Amino acid sequence: MTVKHFFYGLIISFAVPWLLVVAIPFESMRSLESVEFSEDKDERTGPYIPSRGGRMSNGSLIYAAENCASCHSQVIRPTYAGNDLFREGWAGASKDSRRESNAFDYPGEMNGAGNAFAHIGESRNGPDLSNVGYRYEGEQGYQDLLVRLYNPRLLEGNYKSICQPNPALFKTEDDKGQANHRDTLDVPTKEGKKVVPRDTALTLANYILSLRRDDQVPDSMNYNPRKGKK
Repeated sequence: MTVKHFFYGLIISFAVPWLLVVAIPFESMRSLESVEFSEDKDERTGPYIPSRGGRMSNGSLIYAAENCASCHSQVIRPTYAGNDLFREGWAGASKDSRRESNAFDYPGEMNGAGNAFAHIGESRNGPDLSNVGYRYEGEQGYQDLLVRLYNPRLLEGNYKSICQPNPALFKTEDDKGQANHRDTLDVPTKEGKKVVPRDTALTLANYILSLRRDDQVPDSMNYNPRKGKK
């Protein structure tokens, strides 16, 4: 092998992944066109308009500041790239509502949410959060989520969690004996004290609870386990 061949190989080994992973996806997604529903397959017509809920913008900024995306993804991988659709609770509320992620799922500058980057995640040291709102339903789910944000190791059976505690999002104040508010955490504390969330914790919790991919997407852009079955 000559030096010239070595450098040619080196350039190609970097250029091809860059082309496939960065350049082509960027070009294809920087100016997304509307996708239409099909009367034949979707039983409705018109353009697909992604649904949004919760305090998305402010909560998303706190999510980024707390570096949640370093351990949690928000991507249900395409079927050819993994088996996320079949992970319990990851890809939807039920078998019929499971679907892959698509570019419209991420609230960026294109839809006015005020976020320059999508929280697709860096790794999966923790579970995917695309549909985490389904896992914290009801008052008990809300309380569990607040405790998890405060210190996940305090949850029953979760003492080995590697998820980071976020005590700075909460404050300890005097417990004056009145009935506990729904936001008061059920965690060990000093006698006469109670732990309550700051506004940042409540905003982050509402953002997390809003993560539900439960809107119908056009058949043309969605894999469904029922396709091809009668």
